[in-house]
Amino acid sequence: MLLPKIIGRFKQNSAKQINILRGTSGMPVWQRGYHDHIIRNSASLARVRAYIITNPQHWQMDKQNRDRQPEDPTPCNASSSAQKEVA
Repeated sequence: MLLPKIIGRFKQNSAKQINILRGTSGMPVWQRGYHDHIIRNSASLARVRAYIITNPQHWQMDKQNRDRQPEDPTPCNASSSAQKEVA
């Protein structure tokens, strides 16, 4: 089985279970697509690890965060800037 199919099935099954728990049948859970990156050396691995550790800190400012408060700083797209750093 190819990786995109594995990820697709994971997202489909987990979204179904999440929506059952939330009582929100059919609501989207995942962003469309995904970003993959081949880790070729220790520097690349260090960047990916740093992204994973620091990314949650950006969520309150992310424009895709529906719970962002009006008094929060100007929204940013943390996922886009992080992808640039990881690449």
